Amino acid sequence: MAQYSACPVETPRLPEWARQLKRRTWRSKEDLSKISAQAKEELPRLALIPKVWCALVSLVLLSFLFVVALQYAGMVEIQYELNRRENELARLNHQKVEMALKVEQLSSLERVEREARLLGMEYPANLQVVKVVLPHDRQVQMASVNRRPAAR
Repeated sequence: MAQYSACPVETPRLPEWARQLKRRTWRSKEDLSKISAQAKEELPRLALIPKVWCALVSLVLLSFLFVVALQYAGMVEIQYELNRRENELARLNHQKVEMALKVEQLSSLERVEREARLLGMEYPANLQVVKVVLPHDRQVQMASVNRRPAAR
C-alpha cells in the first residue's frame, strides 16, 4: 500500500527497530530492550531532522520577509522623491504665473507711454517719417504717422 504525504520531500525510511515498534512485533523483554537500546542511539539523529527542516523553512521565510521589507523601503523612498518633485513643480508653476502677470503689467500701453514721456519722448509731428533699425535683423524700417493722438 502506497503512503501519501503532504511533504514533497522523500522522508527517510524508518530503521528496523522503529518498524518493529510500530508493528509491535517484538517477542520478549530482551527484544524490547534491544529495540530500546537501538532507539536510544538513533533517536537524537532522527529528532534532528524536523529541527533542520524548521530552521530551513524559517530561514527561507525570513529571507522572503527581508526582501519584501526592502521593496517597501524602496517604494517609500520613491514616493518621497515624487512628492518633492510635485512640490517643486507647483512652486515653479506659481512662479510662472507671477512672471506672466509681471510681464503683462510691464508691457501695458499706458505704462510704456508714461515711461516714454519720462524719458523725454513725444509723438512725431504730422506726416513725420521715422526710421527704425532693428538690432536683430539690421534692416531699416520706415513708419509714418498721419495724425496725433488725443491729449491726455
